[in-house]
Amino acid sequence: MLEINSTDIDSFLVACHRAASYKLQQFSSGNMSRRISGNLALLSASRSWLEDITSNQVAVCEIETGKLLNSITPTVESEFHLGILKQRKDIDVVFHFQSPFATAIACGDCADINFFVIPEIPYYIGKPAIVETLVPGSKELAQATINAMSKTNLAILKNHGLVTVAKTYNQAIQQAGFFELACQIILTNPNAKALPSDIITSMGTYKMRADKGE
Repeated sequence: MLEINSTDIDSFLVACHRAASYKLQQFSSGNMSRRISGNLALLSASRSWLEDITSNQVAVCEIETGKLLNSITPTVESEFHLGILKQRKDIDVVFHFQSPFATAIACGDCADINFFVIPEIPYYIGKPAIVETLVPGSKELAQATINAMSKTNLAILKNHGLVTVAKTYNQAIQQAGFFELACQIILTNPNAKALPSDIITSMGTYKMRADKGE
């Protein structure tokens, strides 16, 4: 019989509720996954609402095989969640969100947008990847998203939403929130300008030093 640490479940529920409290998704639009061991992951259930998700709406799957280990059907996007976790050993959380301003940008021509209007984007996220419009829940979307997330921490799924990855829940939620803020600035301030390149370069140097604990 499958036994999962109740602390892992509780932490997952708290993170889902927190993400919803920041309006990063609406109704059943968002989904989240978390690596809880080398080859196990928790995933929000299909059609669950993150704002009030319960322990009866948390699926458990093997990351390597995608095999479902309990009776709860995972999100329809489970294939890209598990694929990203399998590919990115450096992260443990995958968060698919549809916040209003970021999703509005995802529904337009975003290829030439410079999202570096606030320091948090180059510092925490970097340049987002863009995934072309594909059917939600399809193998094609899953593979395209897995490929896109191989070297970035955020991807724009055109006409769909966003995906971000991180080591912890808080980091993933923060990245989603900062990107939503940048998109809000871009869409509401016609005079918004990107950060100067020398500032971005300096921030990159500072980040490398911070990551090393200097």
